[in-house]
Amino acid sequence: MPLSSISIPLPLAPLPLPPTSNYPPPPPPSRPLLLLSLTTPRRLTRAPVSRTRAAAASDMAETASSPTLLEFMGQAGAADDLVVLVAHIQSACKRIAALVASPGNVELSRAKGGGGEVAAGRDAPKPLDELSNEIILSSLQRSGKVAVMASEENDLPIWVSNDGPYVVVTDPLDGSRNIEVSIPTGTIFGIYNRLPELDHLPEEERAQLNSLQSGTHLVASGYVLYSSATILCVSFGAGTHGFTLDQSTGEFVLTHPSIQIPPRGQIYSVNDARYFDWPEGLRKYIDTIRQGKGQHPKKYSARYVCSLVADFHRTLIYGGVAMNPRDHLRLVYEANPLSFLAEQAGGRGSDGKNRILSIQPVKLHQRLPLFLGSMEDMLELESYGDVQQKVNPGYENGTPGDLAVLLSHVQSACIRIAALVASPPPSRPNAPKLLDEMSSEIILSSVQSSEKAAVLASKNNMFPVWISNDAPYVVVTDPLDEPRNIEASMPTGTIFGIYKLEKAQLNAMQNETKLVAAGYVLYSSATFLSISFGAGTHGFTLDQSTREFVLSHPSIQIPPRGKMYSVNDARYFDWPEALKNYIDTIRQGKGQHPKKYTSRFVCSLVADFHRTLIYGGVAMNPRDYFQLVFKANPLSFLAEQAGGRGSDGKKRILSIKPVQLQLKLPLFLGSMEDIVELESYGNVQQKVQMTLQDMRSGQVQTERDINGLNQPMQGP
Repeated sequence: MPLSSISIPLPLAPLPLPPTSNYPPPPPPSRPLLLLSLTTPRRLTRAPVSRTRAAAASDMAETASSPTLLEFMGQAGAADDLVVLVAHIQSACKRIAALVASPGNVELSRAKGGGGEVAAGRDAPKPLDELSNEIILSSLQRSGKVAVMASEENDLPIWVSNDGPYVVVTDPLDGSRNIEVSIPTGTIFGIYNRLPELDHLPEEERAQLNSLQSGTHLVASGYVLYSSATILCVSFGAGTHGFTLDQSTGEFVLTHPSIQIPPRGQIYSVNDARYFDWPEGLRKYIDTIRQGKGQHPKKYSARYVCSLVADFHRTLIYGGVAMNPRDHLRLVYEANPLSFLAEQAGGRGSDGKNRILSIQPVKLHQRLPLFLGSMEDMLELESYGDVQQKVNPGYENGTPGDLAVLLSHVQSACIRIAALVASPPPSRPNAPKLLDEMSSEIILSSVQSSEKAAVLASKNNMFPVWISNDAPYVVVTDPLDEPRNIEASMPTGTIFGIYKLEKAQLNAMQNETKLVAAGYVLYSSATFLSISFGAGTHGFTLDQSTREFVLSHPSIQIPPRGKMYSVNDARYFDWPEALKNYIDTIRQGKGQHPKKYTSRFVCSLVADFHRTLIYGGVAMNPRDYFQLVFKANPLSFLAEQAGGRGSDGKKRILSIKPVQLQLKLPLFLGSMEDIVELESYGNVQQKVQMTLQDMRSGQVQTERDINGLNQPMQGP
């Protein structure tokens, strides 16, 4: 039975697709809901009021007083025609956000679409790209303010109206290959004034020439990031501003006024797996900043989502450099709009030699290398000389009643957390910590109200919480994986494991033989729940219209071997020799798999593991960083149930007996053949010298922590 009777504050239902679309909306779920056959649980009680809940109420009041996008434009004195145009663009992006978040996106992203030679190969459009393109075109036509639309999805620009004063260029759905694994995607757009001096030319010619204006003539540009929250960043030539979609009102609300990219960051974003294809100048730059030997005396860290909008958005907020050194990104649709935003925020866009906005487009689909980021980082990178890559080698079952009730409450908690993550972020600096605490409260409240859990052990608490003497299960959880990602709207997640209650002192420290179920929820462009009850791993996507998790990935099988690895490549010089050898070997296609591996790293364990589960390969952290009880065991259980493996680099994770509640260890998750090959290299575990700061943050187990395990559990 659906869980619609549970009282949970929910976001607004998604907007319908435009009536002019030739594509039907995704079909209503015909697949089973996660808990369709289960007994309806009793109504949830509200989580206890705390200072974090009061802080959230204060933040909502702040958000309510912030201007919407259109109010902001009115206050800034924007032209009426431009306000109307932007209103239609934001409406289109809301529809695309709803489409991306729906369970039906999986079928749309898997189906092969058409496409001409422009978008051939790895960028061949899929129906989801085409549908997004139609949504934008339909909105621009209805606005009455557009003369020409040029889209990455079309070979030629479209003449929309003889009366429109503006030209719009767009990439309707950047990173669409990420849809299937619920990794962030985005829409990019640029707005130019129509050139009336071209009106005497034939329609096709004047459409093309209007679209080939240099970036210096941009009137406005922006992007919308579809991730754990939906963010619209825009500039009208007087600063860059960020607006978050308020799910309760359906409005983009000002949350990031006058964004200033830091003069220098400490993160770089690039596909590190292509290291051996790079020119010497780029290799030297990356090696230098990895080791903290550049102009900035700290080691840089690596992040790479492989969604241009997501990687640029993080860079805009935190600083650093996002780059693709080969001729891959389009000048008209991607490089110009994002470089305009970067410059308006105090940063820089470059092809490695020249300012992007000074480059005159000569072809509609002209491609070039792209480097975006902090001014000082960009100037340092360009000082290395040749950083443009010239070579481009081939890249080319029934559930027991008590467990069902418990799971229904866990999924309800995760739906509430998803809504919390997607709301406009609070302005105070410790917001991620508050969100982590609130997520922990939500899960505790839901598990308590289920009356089916005796013990809850959370990564956020030093001791487990005893809930009930009569309940049959123990729940272990990481309530919000990598909450630091929230500020940059990167994916986060919740991890959980469920054990049978044992009449033993340390119920929370059982090994895999007692696991009844394990799962995670990914909060990203879609909200995705993956779970196993010991008979396969299955995936469910949250249907925003019904608030139910709908089966979208039955019986997931991780490929025996993938072609991706996920690790912080910036730590290369800290790794043991064996791990360096393994990574260098697969990067060059010299391993047991004769193809070059590619690199992805979100720095969210849930997101990186989810991608690996769908596409194969290895997600790893070679140092003692992830908790065995709260992270490694549940995810290794899911990996094995999907035909993969979880390892600490030497032995199977699920065979390791926890001896401390917060025990940390290296973690390697992924395809069976990839993990076995990695282990064959010998010592791949990174041994690091722990600092006092590491110990204080829980990086190692102190004697006090260990002795604390013998203390009584906290009461509910």
